Amino acid sequence: MKKILTYFLLGGVMPLIATPYGSFTSPISAELVAKGAVGIRQILIDDDDEMYWIEGRPEEKGRAVAVKYSSRKDVLPSSYYIRTTVHEYGGKCTAIHEGTIYFSNFADQNIYKLEQTGVVTRVTTTSVLRFGDFVVHPNGKWLYSVMEDHTNPLNVQNSIMKVNLETGDVEKIAAGHDFYAAPRLSPDGGRIAYIFWDNPNMPWDKTELWIGDLNQNGLIESEKKITGLENESVVEPSWSPKGVLYFVSDRNGYWNLYNEENEAVCEMNADFSAPIWVLGNKSYTFISINNKPHIAAIYTEKAIDFLALINLENNSFKKIPLEFNTLTDITVRKQNLVLLAKSPTELQQIIEIDPVSNQVTVLVAPEPLNIDQAFFSSPEIIEFPSLNDKNAFAFFYPPKNPNFKADASEKPPLIVFTHGGPTANVNPSLKLSIQFWTSRGFAVCDVNYSGSTGYGREYRDRLKGNWGVVDVYDVCSAAQYLVDKGLVDKEKLIIEGGSAGGYTTLAALTFRNVFKVGASYFGVSDLELLTKDGHKYEARYLDSLIGPYPADIATYHARSPLFHTDKLSCPVLFLQGGMDKIVPPNQAEKMYEALLKKKIPTAYILFEEEAHGFRSAPNIITSFEAELYFYRKILKIPTNEKAPPLKIMGLPG
Repeated sequence: MKKILTYFLLGGVMPLIATPYGSFTSPISAELVAKGAVGIRQILIDDDDEMYWIEGRPEEKGRAVAVKYSSRKDVLPSSYYIRTTVHEYGGKCTAIHEGTIYFSNFADQNIYKLEQTGVVTRVTTTSVLRFGDFVVHPNGKWLYSVMEDHTNPLNVQNSIMKVNLETGDVEKIAAGHDFYAAPRLSPDGGRIAYIFWDNPNMPWDKTELWIGDLNQNGLIESEKKITGLENESVVEPSWSPKGVLYFVSDRNGYWNLYNEENEAVCEMNADFSAPIWVLGNKSYTFISINNKPHIAAIYTEKAIDFLALINLENNSFKKIPLEFNTLTDITVRKQNLVLLAKSPTELQQIIEIDPVSNQVTVLVAPEPLNIDQAFFSSPEIIEFPSLNDKNAFAFFYPPKNPNFKADASEKPPLIVFTHGGPTANVNPSLKLSIQFWTSRGFAVCDVNYSGSTGYGREYRDRLKGNWGVVDVYDVCSAAQYLVDKGLVDKEKLIIEGGSAGGYTTLAALTFRNVFKVGASYFGVSDLELLTKDGHKYEARYLDSLIGPYPADIATYHARSPLFHTDKLSCPVLFLQGGMDKIVPPNQAEKMYEALLKKKIPTAYILFEEEAHGFRSAPNIITSFEAELYFYRKILKIPTNEKAPPLKIMGLPG
């Protein structure tokens, strides 16, 4: 017999039928999740303070467009798509100068210019070069860029390039190292700063910062090294209006601010930048307040962002109180700060802050969700014991739906999220991709496992040599911690993740017996295969995460789920992009075939036109609906919702 629960509403009594966790229905649909995936990727401020932003649109297959603030209209014809594939992950690939926007076009990776008249003209003519992280010289004649040369796909070359905007000719100004990033011109155009690094280092391991003096032709005639200590990650060089170079270094254990004399501007146990997964991070900017020079800086403590003003005359530090907890891409417009912001209850928006009064104005608001806040689960910060007597961190979201209530004796199923990277992190801002689950009666634990950023270098370095060990231990410990607290059902533990998080997911499912079911989004199953089929940017990443290849081949095999499917006994859903060059489809397909042979329930969805990460709205919708259906079927959670067209192989009955 079904139990009847009641609650009082507007003075009356409304009966509620006790409903099993995981079977709630919710207004937060997969369509809404896809709609909420619209993201602003860069803010552009022209000389006359006109503002543009670059916006990614899932409903247009992920196409990124330029939008003008004053008109709120697209300024780029629909046949163009702003995106670079430098390092495969891309990043910022636009710049603006006197009303003209320069951008990389996804289809051919060439540089184009968009004039205020709406006319688009191709600047470069190449079939093998890729460009990103643009800066235009003050004379308007040259553009400097990170360039990636794919003339020989087996020996991709990276450099800093000067592009003649009148002729389209390209000239290398810095070359000879494996990777380059962040070309930044001094205000007078006479000097350029840039960073580089070499294999097997990643940019969060060791980089070097150099300054070059430019001659009348815009080429480097002399240069000097600013810093590049052993085990020092230098990122985000930027010039002050007076021509002083600043940068961010983790020499003290956290990414802190320094000037070109290697003097600390602000030392604290917080990160003032992020890893270079994509080009063009912008975590600080320069602003004059009451005629005194300041740096406005975003800093991160335990994966939560804050904003501060640093007076450069005395290095005094002032925190600006904000309701937002995720901040990026800070710049200045009309002597106010402009940046991208998210909060625990609001999606991404562009805000403006008066640095004197701290007044916040929303310039570009997200589209209204028309969802009652009562459906949103608020994150709880949890810190839990893990390997070697050290703690790890996560954000826990309990189930929440005002229209349903489960039996008091029941505990909810738990989904443990494992982020990609693995050198990345998750934050507690509003994510419809999490609320989709919590509003259906699932609990969610979003884990910042060892190796995640936003906790300093020691926490990042925990993963060195230990990928597939400490991260797996952390996600399992997070789940067990919540079980021990009596917050979730130990018989309904789920794990899912994408890319590197997909690897942690598969490893946890294979080598530990904590989880009952999982989903891998373009996850790694064969570590050795990743070294052979991967791309240049991450070709030597596993040297630090696992060990040198092929010398440590035994370790690669020992930690690869594909070689240990005999230990895997729970169902897995695989979702994969057909054009993924970072984790190719064979990683998912081989694992899927192994589960088929063992007759373990499994399913595989290949999205032919997707690359690494799903950008198209229909595919985002399909993936969420398939994942929900898969979990409910495996865990025998009842539902009245329509089943998606997903065939689960090996499912009894």
